[in-house]
Amino acid sequence: MSSYLVNETLAVVEQEIDQFLIDFPRDHPYVMALSLPSFRQQLKAKILSTIPNRHKVRTDEDLEFTSVHDYTGVIEERLVIEERILRTMPDMIDDFRYRVRQEDSGEIIDQDTQTNSHYLNTNWWVRVHTIIPCVTYYFGPFTDQKEASTAYPGYLEDLRAEKAIGIFADIKQDCPRNLTLVDSPADLKQDQQRLWKIYKKIYRQKSILENSYHKLLELLPGNYLIVDCHGKIQDANQNACRLLNTNRESLRGKPFIYYAPQQQISLLENHLENIVKDQSEWQVPYCWSMQLQSLSSISISVDIQATQKRDDNGEINGFYWLLNDITSLATINDQLYYESHHDSLTCLPNRRSLALFLENLHQNVHAGDNYGDQVFALLMLDLNKFKSINDRFGHLFGDKVLQRVAEVLLECVREGDQVARLSGDEFIIVLKSTQSGDDAKKCADRIHRLFSRPLTVEGIQLLVSTSIGVVISNYDQFDYERLIDYADTAMYEAKRNGNLFVVFDDTQPSANGKSHPSPIKNLSLEEGEGI
Repeated sequence: MSSYLVNETLAVVEQEIDQFLIDFPRDHPYVMALSLPSFRQQLKAKILSTIPNRHKVRTDEDLEFTSVHDYTGVIEERLVIEERILRTMPDMIDDFRYRVRQEDSGEIIDQDTQTNSHYLNTNWWVRVHTIIPCVTYYFGPFTDQKEASTAYPGYLEDLRAEKAIGIFADIKQDCPRNLTLVDSPADLKQDQQRLWKIYKKIYRQKSILENSYHKLLELLPGNYLIVDCHGKIQDANQNACRLLNTNRESLRGKPFIYYAPQQQISLLENHLENIVKDQSEWQVPYCWSMQLQSLSSISISVDIQATQKRDDNGEINGFYWLLNDITSLATINDQLYYESHHDSLTCLPNRRSLALFLENLHQNVHAGDNYGDQVFALLMLDLNKFKSINDRFGHLFGDKVLQRVAEVLLECVREGDQVARLSGDEFIIVLKSTQSGDDAKKCADRIHRLFSRPLTVEGIQLLVSTSIGVVISNYDQFDYERLIDYADTAMYEAKRNGNLFVVFDDTQPSANGKSHPSPIKNLSLEEGEGI
């Protein structure tokens, strides 16, 4: 049983044209023009190209149109078609009269005079042939080839939406007798032969690809893996085998997670879930970086670029992974990061690292429930009369003194606290958790006790003293720059007054409710170590 795709809107257009002519006498230009098959065909084509068309698949046993009066919205459709006829006819009549005058005056001259009259009535058309159903459609007319080319894709999409199979299309000048032509059995046989040739060609191409994709994989310069949707390795080229220190047979069927260190497994699982869940067409590869562990227990850093692998039905059945070895780059990046966050002379954290440490500390404490009760302290130190050491022994010797001072300061703090060098001979210590201000004072005491003994640098013993400014604060109103400013002020007050250290308490509110620095303990050099 044959099936046909029928344009039901065409029947409505033909009925409306007949209804339109009832109101005009036989000698009216509209009636005379529409008595010409080519003119009538052009009018129908113009109207159909400007309104939605209703198509329906029918069989040999049901070729009659369903009564359009029963179609929902037919009244609105008829009104639209009637309006298109009234608007289109005047322009077509004027164009027709102009062509006739040109032909009568001999202005249009064609070498083939027998086809001259036919050429006058031709326009540009989009001709589309479908194998199932076996029908040829004409869409148009268009004034030029460019206009037809612009509309061309839309007609193909419409037919694909109607589930048409085997679509072939071209653009040509023509004067079709009908807009829809049902092909003959001979045409149908020819279409079947054409489909069979296409099928054999695709089958051969698929076989060639399946037999040679291993060779193609080897020709790729990168480290390539083919991975299924469950993360199992289906295939790999020799570059990837060398990277993972194994062979192709060992890789096939093995989960890629086998090569991920324990701390990287959750990261890999998250990325696998993301790429499988995203069924859309990727415009760029999906990328991430991670550590891998080869069979020789060598840790390598890779940047993975995943692209989708689809089957004949367009469904995702795996992924192509390109593994870029960035181990050396990762090492360089780690080194650059370290250098940008540490002092090159003493290897202590610098000002940037200090700010990051305090910010992370603030965020971690805020994640708890009792952050308002926790207290921390900042101790800023400055070496007294350090300039005289540089002037007497030289800057290289002064640098060695600073390195020795850094070692002493590290002996004065607990694990988890931080010692940083801000600049020159200025250092800062962060006690990240203190019970009270007494912990900060005890740390300042330890520093003074250690510096009360001579430091030995290149065989020379030196007495180095410091001035310390202490700020005690909580995490309720955390402000890095403000705290550094308070510590700096306290340090210079200790230096100016000859004290061992000056403590500012930032946890006590003032009368207006705002925190303020207030000295709570000053120790002079004469007082020694008393608290």
